[in-house]
Amino acid sequence: MNFELAAKIKNRLGRFPMSCAIIDGDKVFSEILVELMSGLGFVVSEFDSGSEFSEVYENFRFDVVMITWNADGFSGAEVVAHIESLPEPYPSIIVMFEDNASISVQLSLAPIGFLFKPFDSNRVMTLIWGAIGE
Repeated sequence: MNFELAAKIKNRLGRFPMSCAIIDGDKVFSEILVELMSGLGFVVSEFDSGSEFSEVYENFRFDVVMITWNADGFSGAEVVAHIESLPEPYPSIIVMFEDNASISVQLSLAPIGFLFKPFDSNRVMTLIWGAIGE
């Protein structure tokens, strides 16, 4: 793990707390992300489905959304389209893939990055720093 980058993110979030939604039906990856993101200082909420997330997102907006694109029972494209349909501000979105799938839907709200599972924690932190860094 890049401890210098982790310290920068923690310092930034110590001054400006941020929230993160993790939408992933895979409990193993979800738990790893929850541990990483909460360890960096994010207030993390975990969702098993896109519909569960969408219900909450109507009333509480997250700063960062990490979503599996092709998951059992929900489509990342539908969730991102739902986010796009609501008024700004929009979250920083990170899309996660199980395999070399491609995004076939044109999105006006572009993700800040893409992660292939299994992912490297340094890649996650680099994407996060790109979104929140000073």
